[in-house]
Formats: sequence, structure tokens, C-alpha cells
Amino acid sequence: MELSRIEYRRLVEDVAEAVLAKVLPFVKKPKKPEEECTWVSAKEAAQIIGITEDHLLRLKDNFTYVKVGNSRNGRVKFRKETLVEEHIHSQKHRRRIPPSRKTEDTPTGAGN
Repeated sequence: MELSRIEYRRLVEDVAEAVLAKVLPFVKKPKKPEEECTWVSAKEAAQIIGITEDHLLRLKDNFTYVKVGNSRNGRVKFRKETLVEEHIHSQKHRRRIPPSRKTEDTPTGAGN
């Protein structure tokens, strides 16, 4: 027996709904965002992960943050719960470019 596209799609949807109905009661409901998030200043966040505030602000795109205020005088707040984990992740996945080394086999000006 071969199913048409429409029949196949309906079957998949029915199975998905049945699985969801069985699994949903066991899934934990997420907490409200205001209950699970603590936002800290750049200064405090830098102290938590052990870098300078200036360095943190240069790397801010590696972290969960919000900007409070207008673009010029706005303050950046970082999510405290994820700071350390995100810092470790950014260090592991940081692109490291080794310094170029000239060897005896490499003539001067050959691609360096």
C-alpha cells in the first residue's frame, strides 16, 4: 500500500500529536524569565569571569546581554547565570592564528 503525499502528511501529523499528548505532561514548564534571570553590570560581570571591563565590552557579542538606554549613553547588562559558561565556550572556540614562521625552506616574500 502506498500513501499519497497528503495521506502521508496527515499520518505524520497524527503521530506527532499523539506523541506530544503522551510526552507533554512530563515536560517541565519553564520558569518566568524574570524569575530565572539576574542581570549584572559590565563591571560586576568582568569581576565574575576575571577579565577587565574593557575587555568584556569588546567581547560582549560572545555573551547574553542587553543594552539599557540610548545608543551613546546606554549601559550593557549581562546575564549572570550564563556568564562563566559562555566565557569558557568563547575561549574554547576562539580562533587562534599562529604567528607566521619563516623556515629555511621558505624564501623571503613567498606568501608570508
